[in-house]
Amino acid sequence: MSRATRIYQFIQSGIQVVFMLAIGFIADIVSLRITIFTLATMMFIASIVFIFAIIQPNKQMYFKD
Repeated sequence: MSRATRIYQFIQSGIQVVFMLAIGFIADIVSLRITIFTLATMMFIASIVFIFAIIQPNKQMYFKD
């Protein structure tokens, strides 16, 4: 299990590096303020979508005490 976890963490770290490089590249093309606003808006929309996805009646069994 330890090797699988390390491989997963390695892949996750690689994705984070690529994501940060992409953000830096986008910030060079357009202003940093627009980049931050756009990404914050995308994260907000994603959180709203996730909220609506988990409050569906068929998902209630996962949240029972």
